[in-house]
Amino acid sequence: MPFRLALFGTLMAASYILSLLGFLGTGIIIDDHYVFASKEAEKKMDKRAYHLQSAIIFLCLGTMFLSHILRILSGFVVFSSIACAIGFTALIYAIVSHYAIRKKQ
Repeated sequence: MPFRLALFGTLMAASYILSLLGFLGTGIIIDDHYVFASKEAEKKMDKRAYHLQSAIIFLCLGTMFLSHILRILSGFVVFSSIACAIGFTALIYAIVSHYAIRKKQ
């Protein structure tokens, strides 16, 4: 149990830090359209939209890890369901925002 708490705590902290950096506009961008773009195309892209997308995804991941920690500490199974729902929501958001950003450009 202590190993799982340490693992989820580390992942939660890293996700929240990457989310904060994304909201500040300096974090990493995880969208494949941006990552695999050429240097010329990358300069033309609106980085704010990609930073916002990454920040929201990392925020969802951090909250998902927090739900897992609460499940371990409390023993309530409902926190696992909440974590799964948050993960599914983040997945749907990533797909929808990817195509919304591409449509804008």
